[in-house]
Amino acid sequence: MAFNPNEHIIDPDTGFMRHAKTGHHVSLTPPPPGGVALPSDYPKWVVPHVSHIVLKTAADAPAHVSTPGWPTFHVNRETKEVSVLVADEDEEKRALADLSAPTPEDEAVIAESFATEHPRSDFAMEAFKDADPELQKKIAVVLATQKGI
Repeated sequence: MAFNPNEHIIDPDTGFMRHAKTGHHVSLTPPPPGGVALPSDYPKWVVPHVSHIVLKTAADAPAHVSTPGWPTFHVNRETKEVSVLVADEDEEKRALADLSAPTPEDEAVIAESFATEHPRSDFAMEAFKDADPELQKKIAVVLATQKGI
């Protein structure tokens, strides 16, 4: 930027041009932005508890590994070790914890959230209550996994 005597002055201490009204340096690069966030440990790959790993088999097809509740997973072809990608410490704790059957308190929370989140929830809850007990447990476990209970 060229020196304009109507808008600029020369700073006697530094020799740089300053804007006459604001006092700011002219033609200097701005300071760098605020502090940069340090890289965190997350996301990272962890080996989940065995209860999170499901091996699906079908007739005339190879076995397939699934990890309900963990959309991003990896299977090591050499060691057959399954790992999942977790976003934060809470997800890591959930992945490392045993996925056991929900307690009655958990089932109450699941039933309440199921009733409030789904359209026609009265119909859905009746169908849920009339379902086979084994199916109810499977649904409860999947919903608990999604809710992080």
